[in-house]
Amino acid sequence: ATAVQWSVRGGLPPYQFQVGEKSMNDTFIVAMESGSYTLQVSDANNCISRKTFEIEAPKIPVFDLGSEQALCDGKDLVLGPGAGFQRYEWSTGASEPEITVTETGTYSLKVFNDAGCSYSDTVEVVASQKPELLVRNPLVEICPGDDVILSVSGASDYEWIDTSATLDRTQSAEVLASPLFSSLYRVAGQNACGTDTAEVLVNFFPVLTDAGPDSIILE
Repeated sequence: ATAVQWSVRGGLPPYQFQVGEKSMNDTFIVAMESGSYTLQVSDANNCISRKTFEIEAPKIPVFDLGSEQALCDGKDLVLGPGAGFQRYEWSTGASEPEITVTETGTYSLKVFNDAGCSYSDTVEVVASQKPELLVRNPLVEICPGDDVILSVSGASDYEWIDTSATLDRTQSAEVLASPLFSSLYRVAGQNACGTDTAEVLVNFFPVLTDAGPDSIILE
């Protein structure tokens, strides 16, 4: 709710005021919700003047700590929306815009803006490590003209290096390769704690030819 105050010039007092269904003698009214209102003023001569005004709803502060944050080995993690709010109340008891955490667990923050409106959010901090990529088959042998699926795990995001343009995609843990010749494919995987790389070698089986038995041509 919002309080509204006004002043009057001219006319002959005493004045009578009316806002909506409310009549009063004071130039002050409280407990008004957001919306459009008309103020009517009448003086001792019954002269009437009207003025329309708007009351805007206070803006609710909004921020996002994320649903989950990774705490990497040997590193600290900074949480918080940064500056921009009037007051901060962390579950740790801190009152700063950002805090540094060194332990896993659940952290919550409640902020207030100048209008006294508040908003809360909670984040789960989990332990994490730098990724270690695991390739399903680091050495693959296929026949010329065949396709093969290359698969890797151990990270949250992947990027294959496809200089020969023979992969069906590059940003996936699993890709389909259609090499034109024996090829070495490289992949990088990353998470919140770092990056790791791996390689997959695709070799062609040797093509064996058979011309049949020897023959002698007599003329």
